[in-house]
Amino acid sequence: MPNLVTHEMTHNVQQPNDGTLLGAAIREGMADFVTELVTGFLGNNARLHEYGNAHEQELWTAFRQEMNGTYTKNWLANSEQETPEKPCDLGYYVGYKICQAYYTKAPNKKQAVAAMLTTKDFRVFLAQSGYALKFP
Repeated sequence: MPNLVTHEMTHNVQQPNDGTLLGAAIREGMADFVTELVTGFLGNNARLHEYGNAHEQELWTAFRQEMNGTYTKNWLANSEQETPEKPCDLGYYVGYKICQAYYTKAPNKKQAVAAMLTTKDFRVFLAQSGYALKFP
């Protein structure tokens, strides 16, 4: 329960989504990332990380092609697409990894969290995270 409450409370202080898949994924991933910082656990979305870590470059390549669009159903709230081989909601994972990269890169961790929660430009946030540079 603490994970769920922390995740949802994070949404209460975040800036609104800009309507893009990128914005939605960063907001959801950020809520998971902050939850892990606060509680020490990923909660229900921990299962995404096992798959995601094994397929990270493949996921980023696919996500990058759709991230500026407004269609989110291939990445978020897509339980109908889940298979035994591939979980649904992998946008949470991609957003988490972007936030993790931003936080890791930041010299001041408190300022990094504050900046995450107040970000309004998700494209700039992605660029500042350096995550996209991880994959040529």
